[in-house]
Amino acid sequence: MASNDAQTAFEDEALNAVQADRLRDRIAILRRQLLVPEELIRRVYHTLVLGQHIILSGPPGTGKTELARILPRELWMGEEDGPVASTAFTATGSPLAKVPTTTTAYAVRVVTATDEWTPRHVIGGIVPVADEEQQIRYEIAYGCLARTIMDNWKLDEDDPDGWGAAKRQCVFEADGSDDQEYRGRWLVIDEFNRAPIDLALGDAMTALGGSVNRLNVPVATGTAGLPTPKDFRIIGTLNTFDRHFLNQISEALKRRFAFIEVLPPARDERAAEQAMVLRKALLQLVRLSGGAMAADGLRWNGILELREGDDVPWEHTWQGDTAIRRQFEAGWRLFEVIRLYRQFGTAQAIAWTVNYLGGGLLDELEPNDETGWLARLDAAFADTLADQLQILFPDEVEVLLAYLRSDDPHSFAEQYTRMLAGLASPKRCNAQMLALQSVKDAGGNAYLSVEGAQKIVAEELQSVDDAVLATLFHADVPRSRLPRFEGRMERFLFERVL
Repeated sequence: MASNDAQTAFEDEALNAVQADRLRDRIAILRRQLLVPEELIRRVYHTLVLGQHIILSGPPGTGKTELARILPRELWMGEEDGPVASTAFTATGSPLAKVPTTTTAYAVRVVTATDEWTPRHVIGGIVPVADEEQQIRYEIAYGCLARTIMDNWKLDEDDPDGWGAAKRQCVFEADGSDDQEYRGRWLVIDEFNRAPIDLALGDAMTALGGSVNRLNVPVATGTAGLPTPKDFRIIGTLNTFDRHFLNQISEALKRRFAFIEVLPPARDERAAEQAMVLRKALLQLVRLSGGAMAADGLRWNGILELREGDDVPWEHTWQGDTAIRRQFEAGWRLFEVIRLYRQFGTAQAIAWTVNYLGGGLLDELEPNDETGWLARLDAAFADTLADQLQILFPDEVEVLLAYLRSDDPHSFAEQYTRMLAGLASPKRCNAQMLALQSVKDAGGNAYLSVEGAQKIVAEELQSVDDAVLATLFHADVPRSRLPRFEGRMERFLFERVL
């Protein structure tokens, strides 16, 4: 257990690079918690080490906030001597085993932006405070950015004249009954563009630019320069679904951040994503399983087993061909079809899977109760995903309904072709083609070529190839009706037409 009674001061230094082999191992550990491509994690890491702040942008549910929260800890986690090793043949030759330590890593303060933010919320300002006698007095309250920066310094807040000579200090974060020691603390701003962020950051724009490493903060005598640690970073998250309805970010602010997009896993990562989803679902449902699920979320007796993979974070194996498995896989195909029009992240997959499996557990369904598990799948999609599809355009809803109600690939292709022919707006036709082009094969090539899409938009071709449609929409796999979910889609279609 660490103690913060006597914090050791140290020199302010730039953010350290992680040794290559260790970085690879730390990325693998991070990916067991969050299915994000290794290449994307490395881009974030490179950007941070090179001195920039970051905005993680993308659809909801793709793990942006979780990545921002755990990356500063996981990638910079160090090692220290622990207890005597169980074998003399350790990697270092030391008789002591190596154990992980957070002393080289970074804790984070997570704040959520709102439309009420002003410089007072980010930097600080004067606020009224009631004393014990209910008399109002005024004092300085530091905002989230100033407070986080101060956490990194060994300084007297009441002596701003001495801030320039301050030394760095470690920070402590509660972890159960212990306080974990970290090298520093960073700021994570969730929902970055929900605030009038240019206004809220105010004078911080200069400090974030890199030319000046001091943040002007309010003090009793006016303002004082608070040094910005050389290894301090801001990580923001931005929901791209809302970017057209929320506050826009100025070009000046954009220059001070690197924007890295976090997208849902591609279809060629299906097995890895399913394993991650099932593992997180089992961890949530273990209390309902009556002992049939292992507490570590790696086994559902007679149904499913999970394990750490070599090339992927997790792998899964179904035990037999049960109704639970068949309906889960049918739900996953529908989920991938929905993703053509709404880029749901893994979080949404976890949501419907927990609802589907949890409902079956609560109803005490037998593993091969086809009717019961189909009803649970229908309810899961209607209850967890349907409301998030209200923003779809009528042609997109029509396609989803055609997929759910067609019996074979040819029937679906005919309905899709009729829908395209009935589009009055070339923009909607172009949007449909862009959606189809979003799915790539294992080689990274779109199933629908740019040339093919252009010819359809220009009406040189009347339809998309049946085989392409069958692949993109899983139209060649038989499916059962989902009346609850279809009913919700029909109402959305009626509302949009009105």
